[in-house]
Amino acid sequence: MSFSGDLKAELERILPSGRTAAETALAVLLTNTAGLSDAGSGSVRVCFLPGIRAALKKRFTLILKTVNISTDCCLPRENGKTEEDAVGFVMPPRFTDLLRDLRIIREDGTVGENDGTLYRALLDGRRSRWYLREMFLCTGFMNDPKQRYHVEFRCFSEPQAGQLRDVLAEHGVRAGITRR
Repeated sequence: MSFSGDLKAELERILPSGRTAAETALAVLLTNTAGLSDAGSGSVRVCFLPGIRAALKKRFTLILKTVNISTDCCLPRENGKTEEDAVGFVMPPRFTDLLRDLRIIREDGTVGENDGTLYRALLDGRRSRWYLREMFLCTGFMNDPKQRYHVEFRCFSEPQAGQLRDVLAEHGVRAGITRR
């Protein structure tokens, strides 16, 4: 495994302690690795995108711990799908309430476009550490430190890149934004 892969495997095992840290971590994971859509009756369908295997187990664990769900979400399976395909869950209304509180969905419960940025209150104080951990888990890459430390994040929008740069600056890290 690569240095980044080893680091992500370690980060995957670290679960936040406390509700506010869990909410921040979950918000980062959902905005970077999941699509949300209205499932009717106050429920939301969460479709986890493939390709970020380190985050899949952690996302579901955080949802279970944060919302206290167990059997009241369903996992539709279609014949012929592989584990690399997106996995979708219909979440209960209380999950929708959490998404509304985190401002991931609109106040009226509808799902809108997401530019990858988070509600600023989720980035204050100690929450910013969880933000950085989960952003690295979802979108980060680090070169082998035997050479020289170099960290990159793949952001989905310019506002998200700006928000990440601002949080890094609060921790004394100078960061630039490069379009690719």
